[in-house]
Amino acid sequence: MADVVRLARFLLEAVSSRPEEARVEHLWTPNADLIFLRLPARDRRCLRKEDLEALVRVVERLGKKPDRELVVDLR
Repeated sequence: MADVVRLARFLLEAVSSRPEEARVEHLWTPNADLIFLRLPARDRRCLRKEDLEALVRVVERLGKKPDRELVVDLR
């Protein structure tokens, strides 16, 4: 899962005008991995909704494992 967290961090920093403020949080539970992506409000307003959804889908698809649920949320 560390690879997916690194990928998510890389993608967030690439689309952010303030990469030092972009955050990725990973929470492990017995049944699922939860990944929370946080962008500065200014970046969220500048990016299209479709771009943000695509970012979430990329992390979901690359991080999915057959035996675990993966939940990715952009906050």
